[in-house]
Amino acid sequence: MRQLKDEIIIDSMESVKLTNYRIVQEYGKSHFHSIFLENISSIQTQYKHKPILFFLAILCVIGGVVLFYISYEDFSYLLICGLGLIFIICYFFSRKHMLSISPDGGKSIDITFGRVSHEKLHDFITNVQDAKREKVDELRITTCDSQN
Repeated sequence: MRQLKDEIIIDSMESVKLTNYRIVQEYGKSHFHSIFLENISSIQTQYKHKPILFFLAILCVIGGVVLFYISYEDFSYLLICGLGLIFIICYFFSRKHMLSISPDGGKSIDITFGRVSHEKLHDFITNVQDAKREKVDELRITTCDSQN
């Protein structure tokens, strides 16, 4: 990504850079997605996860309990319950934060973070909102000056 004239990087997280003009997500060396600050309409955070793992864990635990009551002398129920425990662990490790920054129109920037603290994510969102407010105020002043 080439910087614009007078562009300053305010913050960055993973593949996303926040500048005083725009927010940019880079995909390798030659691809990027950019949204100018004044065009940002919403920012959303959510958890991305794989519910199938949780569903399989529940099925394994239920299957293990049923096997225990059918034949408690056979230890196959432990194997099934152990598999359920593995699915639960995989489910919790598959959970990731997802941040979506949407413009007025067009494609949003979606960023998936592995292990990022809530505080760091909140700070990044606050920085984006502050930068947008400053840019909108700057444009408003420029517009008012040009009309006078």
